[in-house]
Amino acid sequence: LSPKRNKTTTNNSVGQNDRYLLGCKEIAELEVIRVLGEGQRKIAFEVKLPWGEQAVVKRCKNYTCTKSNKKRKEAKILKELQEQYGDEAAHYFGECDAPTLPMDNEDGNLDSATFTHHVKKNLSNFSVGYTAVIELGKPLLPSWKMRDRKCFAEFLTERDIEDIRNIARRYANFSKRPLLMGTVGHYSDNIFAQQYMTSIGGGEREGRIHHIDLDMVITCKDEGLEKNCTADEVLEVNCQVMAYLSNIPNLDCSFNQSSILANTKAQFLP
Repeated sequence: LSPKRNKTTTNNSVGQNDRYLLGCKEIAELEVIRVLGEGQRKIAFEVKLPWGEQAVVKRCKNYTCTKSNKKRKEAKILKELQEQYGDEAAHYFGECDAPTLPMDNEDGNLDSATFTHHVKKNLSNFSVGYTAVIELGKPLLPSWKMRDRKCFAEFLTERDIEDIRNIARRYANFSKRPLLMGTVGHYSDNIFAQQYMTSIGGGEREGRIHHIDLDMVITCKDEGLEKNCTADEVLEVNCQVMAYLSNIPNLDCSFNQSSILANTKAQFLP
């Protein structure tokens, strides 16, 4: 049976149909339009949703990615961010954890080569393995060949910078658990524009920047920092990450701050 269709929190109508959360049946039947991007561990497809809108399907393409559960964690966070922030967050359209090969053989030993072969054989078969469906947007930078953040940042508008600050704020003020975009002194790829997109399709959301690759988003619990992990402390770290992204060393993201600049220099180290 098709699962119950729960309305999403978006306020924008799409044609004559409202958006709803997709279940396994609908996801298995999604029409693939093209491959959007492919890396060593993941692949992204552009798909057509039942109501005509385009979206992105994210899939793991090897054993390591699947075993890490990062795609499930990312989808869970995106869903919860949409539940809390509505249209301010990237749209989440559903997920399906369909059957696939076991990750271990009968003896309990890893069988990564066989599993990876099975995954690659079924990359576009959404009735096999885990699939997440999210909003299609325009990448801030479509290629990793461009890593000069200073050059990129010269094109950011005041609205763009406010979007960046709001991402840091939303993660710090996340009701489920504060979300860290990095840790001081450690590398985080969230300082790169390739991890972000802008909304398309018109309306008030057109051009709004969203963080879309959450592989390196962590919680205070993940780092064993629960005792010293207030929203303000997390916001300070997140803002330091955004200071590198925007090339504004003294970026201020404080909840009651209307100015872009702060008096102290960010200490986050990429």
